[in-house]
Amino acid sequence: FCGVCVSERARPGVVCGGRPVQLRSADNAAIFPDAVVRFTYKPATRRLLQVQGHEERVSVKDTFDALYDESLIEGIKDFIRAEPTFDQCCEKIRFFQDYLEKISNLVTNQYFNAGRVGQNDVIKNLREFAQSFIEDILKYLVARHRAENERICGVFSEVMRRAFKVPQSTEELIAMGDYMLHANTELMEELKAANVRQLHFLARLVELVTLEPEHVRLNAKTVHWLQMIQPIFKQNA
Repeated sequence: FCGVCVSERARPGVVCGGRPVQLRSADNAAIFPDAVVRFTYKPATRRLLQVQGHEERVSVKDTFDALYDESLIEGIKDFIRAEPTFDQCCEKIRFFQDYLEKISNLVTNQYFNAGRVGQNDVIKNLREFAQSFIEDILKYLVARHRAENERICGVFSEVMRRAFKVPQSTEELIAMGDYMLHANTELMEELKAANVRQLHFLARLVELVTLEPEHVRLNAKTVHWLQMIQPIFKQNA
């Protein structure tokens, strides 16, 4: 007999596996008619569980088959290499969040007429798989935001370096004047626009992921450059 049981009211003779069984208590006395005995015939129960369990596996496979498609892994890599926009990344994240919602609706234990099938491992693996794709996309967004901050800071640093460089000739003096004029007009407008884009990017990014303190400090430095550079322009006016 196995652990999956079918309840039957006790009676003087019960047929189990083709053999009559006399139901008795521990002291060998006949069990009262209203007592309940639990028994099962192992092969039949196993076959029933196999059929019902197979049906459940087919249902789960049909729902989550895309998560286990090998092409999906390469597809995500290609998606990130194509440098998608923030909106495109959000759309892809929502795709996997929909799967997470479906996974959360799975029951831990699936009950059948013949027994119970545990789904803890299936749920755990599915959730980790979907979450890993979301994390890959979030890492790309964080790295992209950080790289743009570093680029902006690099441009400001170059402006400062050239502003403090002492010209060695008339030609260098004229070239420096032309560069500083460009930096204080077209370049500054470009950097201001880049800063605004970064702030909008940041506002949406923090809704999806927690940034490292170093990243937050870098963003603050990027914004502060707009004020830090002004005295240098005045000095070279």
